[in-house]
Amino acid sequence: MKRRDFEEVYSSGKRETSKHFILISLKPPTLPPQSDSRNYGIVVSKKNGSAVCRNKIRRRIKEILLKAVPDNKMVFVVIPRHKNVATADFLELKQDLFFLLKKAKIVSQDDLVFDKNI
Repeated sequence: MKRRDFEEVYSSGKRETSKHFILISLKPPTLPPQSDSRNYGIVVSKKNGSAVCRNKIRRRIKEILLKAVPDNKMVFVVIPRHKNVATADFLELKQDLFFLLKKAKIVSQDDLVFDKNI
C-alpha cells in the first residue's frame, strides 16, 4: 500500500476494535487504485516498543493474515493496540484478529482456516 492508500483508509474507513488490535477497512466503492496485489497494511507505532519488538509484532500479524485472508478487493489496516502483542500467546492473537476480520466482513466463517498449528 502507498501513502495515499493509507490516508484514504484512515479518512473513509470503518473502524473495528478488539482486545489486541484496531482494524480499519475500506469497501470497494471508495477503494483506492492499487498497483500491487497487497491489500492490507500493518502499522506499528513506536509506542509499541523498540524496533525489534515492533518487527516481531509485524511478523506475527503478517503470518496470521497470510493464512487467513483470501485475495479480495478489500483494503484494510491493522494496528496493534498494546506492547503486549509481542508477548501474547499466538493462538490468542489469531483468534482476536479472526474475530475482527469476521466483524468487518472481510472474511466469512467458511473462508477461515483455523489450524492451531499455524
